[in-house]
Amino acid sequence: MALTQERLKELLSYDPLTGVFLWRVDRYRVKAGDRAGSISPSTGYRIIRLLQKNYAEHRLACFYMTGKWPKTEMDHRDLSKANNAWLNLREATGSQNGANKKARGKYQKGVSFHRQSGKFSARIHKEGKQISLGYFPTPELAHAAYCIAAPKIHGEFARTK
Repeated sequence: MALTQERLKELLSYDPLTGVFLWRVDRYRVKAGDRAGSISPSTGYRIIRLLQKNYAEHRLACFYMTGKWPKTEMDHRDLSKANNAWLNLREATGSQNGANKKARGKYQKGVSFHRQSGKFSARIHKEGKQISLGYFPTPELAHAAYCIAAPKIHGEFARTK
């Protein structure tokens, strides 16, 4: 049996300001009014089990609010997996979701050291393609090039830190 928006709203209430789902009905060990779901240790996302299937809370929020499942991924604007407030969520492609991630590693976002040249490379990725922004004598200059390119390439999904 597929989950419908109507059935979802019978079972749960969703507060778009807080992003919290509460049970409307008593079920097994939970009572009406209890917070639905639990945090998955493997992903860090809150998961809610309905009709013998697990659903990510942020995807349920989209279905609850629009009546449609997200076609692609759901992005958290503030990067907090715990913040499922409606205004913090947006549909995104994998590339857009990746653009809104924090920098990882030793250098700032978009920067790596290029051993062959002894310089710092600035690169940006979009839809599985890597775009070289050039080589620079310092990581700060390479990051500045990334900061200029990111909003042009990724628009509202651009994150420079």
